[in-house]
Amino acid sequence: MDWKNFLIHAGFCLALLCSSSGTGEADLYVYSDSSGSILVTHYTLAKKGLTLLSIYRSSPPHRDGLSYNRKSFADEIQNASIKYGVEENLIRAVIKAESDFDP
Repeated sequence: MDWKNFLIHAGFCLALLCSSSGTGEADLYVYSDSSGSILVTHYTLAKKGLTLLSIYRSSPPHRDGLSYNRKSFADEIQNASIKYGVEENLIRAVIKAESDFDP
């Protein structure tokens, strides 16, 4: 993996961690300039000389337009927490980051 792709992926991972730990959601925009520098931001930019490389959505739209009921996994999360000795909130954060509670 070259340096440019590494920075893009590192920025994406950082944004994913930040967005999964709070209640807010934000998309991630990755730009490059004429010198090859990479800029990662949570908002769109309309500056001359910047090229949009990628957009990472923090939460993809659900196909059916409905929000999944996060409470429907409460028993499974509690059982896994007890079985593996992991806090319930950590399990919820991983589920949010991995699938946004989409079974």
